[in-house]
Amino acid sequence: MKESVFACSGSQPRTLPERTPKIKLIFLDFDGVLINRASFTERLRVPGWQGAAAHPKCMEQLNRIVAETGAKVVVSSVHRMGGKTINMREKLRAWGFKGDCVGITPVLRRKGTDHIVIAEPRGIEIQAWIDEHEGTRYEPHSFCVIDDDADMEHLLPLLVQTKFEDGLTAANADHAIALLNHGRAV
Repeated sequence: MKESVFACSGSQPRTLPERTPKIKLIFLDFDGVLINRASFTERLRVPGWQGAAAHPKCMEQLNRIVAETGAKVVVSSVHRMGGKTINMREKLRAWGFKGDCVGITPVLRRKGTDHIVIAEPRGIEIQAWIDEHEGTRYEPHSFCVIDDDADMEHLLPLLVQTKFEDGLTAANADHAIALLNHGRAV
């Protein structure tokens, strides 16, 4: 951690820790965002990875968002289950991602009625990740959620909602850029 010197008149200088600068984050889903209907109809695949691959047009928009905002990615997709950040980073790179993947959200479950295990809404998982990283180098200055589902709870105003048919479009990317750079939608 960096330190800075602080002194009041007539006192000895003392060293105070500098606050870690906050970053911009994208909480990213894959299916319906990077993987769209065309990913299946065009049978897009990447050797060494199972399942459909990200559509190049969708990846182009994600790379544009990162280039224009400097944002880092945290994977919130179901693809994160059973994996680690490094796995998601490698998958994104194989698909053509040019930015940084810095984490994956936790998978949170709770017991519902009749002791059935229920997945928490994605917004709750994202908030848990944010809370866990408060005061660290990954604490967000601004963030958005790019997803085709709307289970964002209190984070709904920060959702850039895509459609499975098209995935991440230029209009979605413009919306994300506005949220990340200005804290509001266009």
